Amino acid sequence: MPTYLVVLTRNAERGLRSIRRGDPAAYRRVTDALVALAAQPRPRGVTKLAGVEPPAWRFRVGDYRIVYEISDVEVVVTVIAVAPRGEVYR
Repeated sequence: MPTYLVVLTRNAERGLRSIRRGDPAAYRRVTDALVALAAQPRPRGVTKLAGVEPPAWRFRVGDYRIVYEISDVEVVVTVIAVAPRGEVYR
């Protein structure tokens, strides 16, 4: 299986910076999860979001959620949002 390139949108970068300022331990867990997505974009525990086009996936990391799209053709994972559970779907 190829290694995927993980690309963060501006919104995802903003969310990651916010986590880094507020909860450094959670920041480390989230960044570790992002690195792991490069090797396995559909790990155990991932949920495909219903009613979203193009298809998006959700990965839970503690109280935070990572929402991303996968392009198997381009071998790219595009992270759309990284935020606390209550804010990520807005």
